[in-house]
Amino acid sequence: MLGFLTGAGIFAATWKDVFPKINQIANYGNESLPALWNLNSVLTALVFIEFTLLLFYLLERKIGQRADKTATGSIDH
Repeated sequence: MLGFLTGAGIFAATWKDVFPKINQIANYGNESLPALWNLNSVLTALVFIEFTLLLFYLLERKIGQRADKTATGSIDH
């Protein structure tokens, strides 16, 4: 807990000095990822959708199996 509070204190103390430098480096204005990478916006959206669906599929296969499919006993209602 002491480390958490120490880190928060250091962050708060250095924020006014660090933020302008980070903001100056990372400020691209109101740009989207396709505009920054010079890509077609529809293709970029399709790639993100495909990766999201793949992630959901893999998570469902790995940890999201329903309890009634994995249960050893059954409860009759």
